[in-house]
Amino acid sequence: MALLFSAIALSWAGRRGFGWYLRRRAERDTRPMREHADQLARDNQRLSDQALRDGLTGVANRRHFNDRLEEVARQRERVPLAVSLLMIDVDEFKRYNDHFGHVAGDDCLRAVASAMQAAVAAPHLFARYGGEEFVVLMSGADAGVAFALAQQLRQRIAELNHPHVPSAQHGLITVSIGIATQAAAAVNMSDLIAHADDAMYRANHGGRDRIEVSAAD
Repeated sequence: MALLFSAIALSWAGRRGFGWYLRRRAERDTRPMREHADQLARDNQRLSDQALRDGLTGVANRRHFNDRLEEVARQRERVPLAVSLLMIDVDEFKRYNDHFGHVAGDDCLRAVASAMQAAVAAPHLFARYGGEEFVVLMSGADAGVAFALAQQLRQRIAELNHPHVPSAQHGLITVSIGIATQAAAAVNMSDLIAHADDAMYRANHGGRDRIEVSAAD
C-alpha cells in the first residue's frame, strides 16, 4: 500500500512539475511576441504624440488645437461653461526674420513659445496656430481669468528682453494679444476664433505690445 501511495505521489508530482515546465516554456516562447506588441504600442503612442506637436517649437500644433476645440464644444453640451480664447501675435516678426534670417527667427519663436507655455497650466491648451501666431484655449475661464493670463504672457515675453531689429517699434520682441470670451449659453467656436482674431488685430494695429478684449464679449 505504501508503495502504491508513493507511486501516486510521484506521478502527481511529476505531472505538476511537467505542467510548470510547460507554463514556463509557453511564457518563454510568447515573451518576444508580448515585447514586440508592447514596443509597437509605445511607437504608436509616440507617433500619435508627435502628430499633435509643432515640429519647430514642441508645443501643441494647430491639429491638436482643433481637436481640443471640438472636445470642448462636446463637453459644453453636457456641462455649460464659459470659454475664453487668446490669440497671440509676435509683433513685427517678418521684419525680424528678414533682418536676422530664418535660423534666428526659428530660435526666437522657440524662446517665445517656451516662455508662454510655462505660464499655461492644464486644462488650458497653449498651441502654435501658424507662423508667428499662438493661441490659448481656456475652458471654464471667464474674461477676468483670461485677461490675467494674457498679462502674464505679455510680461514673460518682456522678461525675455530679446532684441528686435533696431527700427522696431519697441526695440524688443513683444506680443499683441486678443481675447474673446463667450458665456456658457452662447458659445459658438467659429465666432470665438473670429472675435479673438479681431481683438488681436486691434492690439497689433493699435500700438502693439498690448492686450485687447473683443467688443463682442
